[in-house]
Amino acid sequence: MNQKRFEVLVACKLLENNKISQRKIAQHCAISLGSTNKLLTDLLDLGMILEDYALTNQGQEFLNANKVKRAIILAAGFGERLMPLTLNTAKPLLRIHNIRIIDTILEAITNAGIEEIIIVRGHLKDQFDDLKHTYPNLKFIDNDLYNESKNIRSIYLAKEYLERAYVFESDLLVQNKAIITPYQLNTTYYGKKTDLSNDWCFKVKSGIITDIGIGGENVYEMAGISYWTADDAVQLSKDLEEAIHLPGGLEKFWDDIPLKDYKNNYKIYITECKDEDIIEINTFSQIQQMDPIYLV
Repeated sequence: MNQKRFEVLVACKLLENNKISQRKIAQHCAISLGSTNKLLTDLLDLGMILEDYALTNQGQEFLNANKVKRAIILAAGFGERLMPLTLNTAKPLLRIHNIRIIDTILEAITNAGIEEIIIVRGHLKDQFDDLKHTYPNLKFIDNDLYNESKNIRSIYLAKEYLERAYVFESDLLVQNKAIITPYQLNTTYYGKKTDLSNDWCFKVKSGIITDIGIGGENVYEMAGISYWTADDAVQLSKDLEEAIHLPGGLEKFWDDIPLKDYKNNYKIYITECKDEDIIEINTFSQIQQMDPIYLV
């Protein structure tokens, strides 16, 4: 099963109660009708779907084996670049047009039918308790030493939950909920294709991430979301355990472990998203431009 066939199979599932058609599948997957027809034929030959695009038992079992189990949100940091706002409010709980930043993430997660959600919290951690009024199934992990390390400690504390899990940075304004799907085939990072970047970005070859760094041409800017298959989650847990206990380990950004320091242990795909799908909230001036209430 390759990625494109998998995406079409997922579309058949998600559109099954919506007068499914080849055109709707093509639009959902953002591919041509010709490519859609070929991929549907492949899935039919593989016994994954029927002539009317309904899933067979085999197709449904395959999706069940690749269903997302949970989501982890890394929300422990202080948010220094958003001072003075973060002195009294945890960064993910800041409101833009009266909507908390973290609510856009939580809504995308729950919209995909993912019920198990873990938030790793630290700075002003008690403020997150209020989220349970809307999301009673939330589980909290406390990183009380958030100010003594980079975010590697937060992901380390949640490593037992990485299997078939999304991992989110907590400063993301998710404007397109549909980018979070209930099924994933491969370990992947979300990225925004760009000709030139001065930010953290990926180099990609044939859909596979080959390197991570700051700045570059014809790269994908990091979008703050990744997904981990069961096998890669086991490997990442082992690598985190080793890396965090090495000299300087606590000064690592966690993404460096699978994408740089131990990258030979992984085959990580890129999931392309658009600028308008996800907005990372970085600075006080940025949030002022987005919501005039902060101009006072």
